[in-house]
Amino acid sequence: YVAKAYEQKKDYKKALEFAEKATSSAPEAEDKGKYLMLEAELYTKLTNTGKAIEAYKKIDGGSKYAERAQYMIKQLGG
Repeated sequence: YVAKAYEQKKDYKKALEFAEKATSSAPEAEDKGKYLMLEAELYTKLTNTGKAIEAYKKIDGGSKYAERAQYMIKQLGG
């Protein structure tokens, strides 16, 4: 959870680097959903709404994060 540590330090760009690495190496869809949620949240904090929506849309519909992702897409105007 290096990404979360950088997020707590408010170094969102560095956190995003580690979140993207975690997403690309996630072995299971559920793990990937968790990391995509983190990516989307970090993009939101970096005021990159387009990238945040893109990350939320990548979350699999069967993931436990899917409902939250759909809610956030609507909140962000996507």
